[in-house]
Amino acid sequence: MTAQPQSYFHAQDAHTAVTPCFTPGTMIATLRGERAVETLQQGDKIVTRDNGVQEIAWIGGRVLGRADMQRAASLRPVLLRAGCLGHGLPVRDMLVSPSHRILLMPEHPAALAGESLIAARDLIDHREVMAVDTVRVNYIHIMFEHHQIVMSDSIWTESFHAETKTLRGMDAAQRREILSLFPELETEEGQSAQATAARPIVDYASDIRTDRMMRNII
Repeated sequence: MTAQPQSYFHAQDAHTAVTPCFTPGTMIATLRGERAVETLQQGDKIVTRDNGVQEIAWIGGRVLGRADMQRAASLRPVLLRAGCLGHGLPVRDMLVSPSHRILLMPEHPAALAGESLIAARDLIDHREVMAVDTVRVNYIHIMFEHHQIVMSDSIWTESFHAETKTLRGMDAAQRREILSLFPELETEEGQSAQATAARPIVDYASDIRTDRMMRNII
């Protein structure tokens, strides 16, 4: 049976920033093997790149309809075709929110010093990575006590990142739920601690050729 995210809502304002999200069908590496993201629940044990196995602290979702995405095209999901990142990865077509970040290795031309994270929208080349039109999309967030890098469809991607701007862009009910689990996020000090990203984040320059971006990501 598919697990219902703890908090699921329909978008009220399509101009609200989309947070890093997976979509149903994405396979997440867990302690018990791969599982579809929509079947995960709070407390499930997930394999992370840096901190071994970590329990999901919160899982939530967001539903966007055609009208939402027509009002704000930037909300459309990004499709990464199977193999588009090289070395046969991801292992299947993968759909994520445009803000969802993917891990770059140090040798990648867009990477900062060491490993870096880059948003899916900044990998768009309109061939193998593209924004797609869809009638409806379900975005699913997975949050841990701290920002983590998790294996999804055999590539490393980020978990939900509780930045101040991300929390402000969420539905009020979800924000209250997160604050009930992480009351420290109500203070500037707590927000600062949670906002620390697992890796430096690439601010992708639009004049860098996307075809160079597609080499040696993993």
